[in-house]
Amino acid sequence: MIFHNVLDIAEIVRQLQEESRVIDPEDLAHISPYLTEHIRRFGEYRSANSRLTPSSWR
Repeated sequence: MIFHNVLDIAEIVRQLQEESRVIDPEDLAHISPYLTEHIRRFGEYRSANSRLTPSSWR
């Protein structure tokens, strides 16, 4: 996911430069490909069968 974000950011910067927009390196320093706002890496995943124990699956 991070790699994909880096590619997207690089493509957008390239397009802006082709439009003769000036890209300040200081602005780029504030962009992170590691977005964490809406991602729960470690928690609260539920499924319809969450009440079943492993022996119930057999």
